[in-house]
Amino acid sequence: MNLPDANELITRKLKQIIRFSKWVFTPIAIVFLVVIAWHNREVVKQIYSQAQIDILVVAIIGWSLLYWLYPVMLMTLIKPWKTRLSFKNSLHIHINRLPARYIPGGIWHTVARFSDFRKLGLCGRQLTGLLLLENLLALGLALLLGGGILIFFLESMFWWIVALAGALGGALVIAASLITINHYILPNESQIKVLTYIRVLIIMAIYWLLAAGIFVLYIKSLPDIGGNQQVIRLGGVYLFSWGAGYLAFFAPQGIGVFEIISGKLLQGNLELLSATALMAGFRVVILCADILAWTSLRFTYILRKFL
Repeated sequence: MNLPDANELITRKLKQIIRFSKWVFTPIAIVFLVVIAWHNREVVKQIYSQAQIDILVVAIIGWSLLYWLYPVMLMTLIKPWKTRLSFKNSLHIHINRLPARYIPGGIWHTVARFSDFRKLGLCGRQLTGLLLLENLLALGLALLLGGGILIFFLESMFWWIVALAGALGGALVIAASLITINHYILPNESQIKVLTYIRVLIIMAIYWLLAAGIFVLYIKSLPDIGGNQQVIRLGGVYLFSWGAGYLAFFAPQGIGVFEIISGKLLQGNLELLSATALMAGFRVVILCADILAWTSLRFTYILRKFL
């Protein structure tokens, strides 16, 4: 078998694998979503036994609405690119693929979304640039905003230095991302202008500040724990801990790292294990928000069939 024949065979096999995966991908993701919810049932019970349900419900709804900001950012970024991707179908793709987030590995939501984006006209280099931009700006903004907030609240010199280093590192990542992606990744006709980059930064910063606000709502819904916590400090703890968890690539979705660091940074008389369990409970809030967003999308499809 010569080289062209081998390449053609590999390409054909890959297409068969991709075609098969499209049929099984969503059912597998939904199964994992249900399994995750079942394994977290004790955490759910603990949260609901002491939580102010009205505040908790607002937090869940608020997080499910955050997904509307992603297509705003995406449309701002790719407006000059030649693609069939619109606000409506980018929102649909982002929410429809949410169950894939719970497949072990932590990458499948991105893989599924980008597969859909390719069908709508984004080329390989554009997808690579978008992937880097999403991840680098998420990391950079979380560390910059979180670290920038915490340096005004931390008493421990060690954690103050860590927060300052995180903030400076986040700023460096943000500054270097545009140059790197434009110079090494994107084709000339797709390169990101400085003004577009600033707009994307503002949209993503709004996203992270709203996410931090929802985390504060979650803590405040637990009056025995969140009653004496400083609101701005809590937001900084969430952002910085999320950034540190994201930086720990060995921990999918920052699991474990986020909980431990945020537990350490929480103010009050909580023991580390209790604070860590509290942070783990926030993942249940996000899980509920994902279920709400995904089921709302499906319910909309059902209604359209009858209207």
